[in-house]
Amino acid sequence: MRQPDSSPRLPETPAVIGVVDTLIEETLGALNGRSNNGELECALTLFAKRAVALNPVRLRIARAAGMGCLKELGTDSPAKFIDAALAMAIAAEHSENGTGSSAAFKDVESWGDPVDGADLLDTLRAFFRRFLILPEGAADVLAAFALVTHAADVFRTVPYLALESPTPECGKTRVLEILALLSARPWFTLMPSTAVLFRVLEEYHPTMLLDECQAVRGRGEAAENVRDLLLAGYKRGAKVPRCVGEQHEVQFFDVFGPKVFALIGELPGALASRCIRIGMKHRRQKESVESLLPGVEDEAIILAQKARRWAEDHREMLQGTTPPFPEFLKDRLAEIWGPLLAVGIVAGGGWNVRLIGAARALAVGQEDDDVRTLLLADIRTVFDNRCVNRLKSEDIIEVLVKMEERDWPEWGKNKKPMSATAMARQLKGFDIHPKVIRIGDGTARGYDRDWFE
Repeated sequence: MRQPDSSPRLPETPAVIGVVDTLIEETLGALNGRSNNGELECALTLFAKRAVALNPVRLRIARAAGMGCLKELGTDSPAKFIDAALAMAIAAEHSENGTGSSAAFKDVESWGDPVDGADLLDTLRAFFRRFLILPEGAADVLAAFALVTHAADVFRTVPYLALESPTPECGKTRVLEILALLSARPWFTLMPSTAVLFRVLEEYHPTMLLDECQAVRGRGEAAENVRDLLLAGYKRGAKVPRCVGEQHEVQFFDVFGPKVFALIGELPGALASRCIRIGMKHRRQKESVESLLPGVEDEAIILAQKARRWAEDHREMLQGTTPPFPEFLKDRLAEIWGPLLAVGIVAGGGWNVRLIGAARALAVGQEDDDVRTLLLADIRTVFDNRCVNRLKSEDIIEVLVKMEERDWPEWGKNKKPMSATAMARQLKGFDIHPKVIRIGDGTARGYDRDWFE
């Protein structure tokens, strides 16, 4: 005799279907084969405005139903119409209500009088320091970044910021909240869907403030989206391909613009190299900061208006400024720091020197991380070429110091070949330590290949 099925059952879905059916009927249902473009626009606008208020699951169901409805009407590329309407609805929602502390995708009004750039940067720096405990140089970077967002369209590259912390409650979200008050067209959001993400970025080019994006280290659509944004969007002209619509047509989206990513942990190496990394830590008990009370927003609006006015008045100077880079800022680091240093030069008041100091405090550590990662890769290559599972420290060093294209032959301040001790010091950050290993009939200090996988 068959036993009763005691496994858990999925809930019935008529309520969800009913909500979506009602939505379609009351918006797109009024359309027919004789509807003109104006009627189509009105119906899509109403559909999208109501759809974005649904939870994410129902929104996806509504999107599919909306595409099906337009397809029955013979509309070309129904997915493009639906996604464009959803992107506009999200922008309107930000403009009217805001999300978190985000104000709008439209620019703030410009301040009525000319603005002194150095004084404004001083005020912005002090504003961040009122509400946050930050590492050395970070307040300077955040102040200059806020100004850069109001002139992002004049630069060939834009800076990315990565707010990284070992645990929650380290101030990352507070940084995003303040940037949302000061930046141009802020979009303070969590991991949005593909249907919305790329269309909003292409249509409005907001300052993207992405919270809780540690999922970028995982798998799935959301993680892939953010990785693609990081890899491409800091350079003007770079576009990200995506398949859209039922026919999976390839469409290229312009995702250029300033972005801030907040996460617990660290970004993967290739992605982190495109960011100015700010390590956030817990506030100590003796450290006090102000709260973001309602009146603070009025102060921030004035600062944002002044930032826009200064950016408008100095567009040509910013576009024509090529900052000299210190030796420690090379290649991609120079690209992402360039706009900030240009703002410092044009603003004057010693801000170029201040920002170079901030770069030294923040970027040198990042460069060290990149060097250590390169060392890991080179040691793994030594293991691969020798086809062994264990190697003595001296044998690894013998190969490394012959790599003329690397820093290992001229290591450190004295420019002498890297030693086994120096190698061990670099590997310590990855919790890799030399140990006594047996090779043949003897023993020596060395490493296992497994540690470098």
